[in-house]
Amino acid sequence: MKRKTDSRKVKLRHTRTAQPSIFEQLGFDSAEAATLERKSVLYTKVVTMARERGLTQQKLATLLGVSQPHVSQFLSGKISRFSVEKLIEFAEKLGADVKIVVRQRAG
Repeated sequence: MKRKTDSRKVKLRHTRTAQPSIFEQLGFDSAEAATLERKSVLYTKVVTMARERGLTQQKLATLLGVSQPHVSQFLSGKISRFSVEKLIEFAEKLGADVKIVVRQRAG
């Protein structure tokens, strides 16, 4: 039996691999690429959680404490307008348990 994953749990892990990330391949330096990777993970989780609730953009805006036009921009993928901190705040307002893991790099 397949277990349903709990979309309310968000873990941010940054794992370096031998392969450059998609953002590095697009020409971003490694620091900016890491930030974009974290934002994309958060964005995906927040959008999934929001869609699971089936809220209108206006109700979602009220819940998140932003305007409906900001929600529209967010849902259309314009994540550059939102900081990692704001995305974490959105996830928490949607009921997520956000954990940030920091580990010493190997090597």
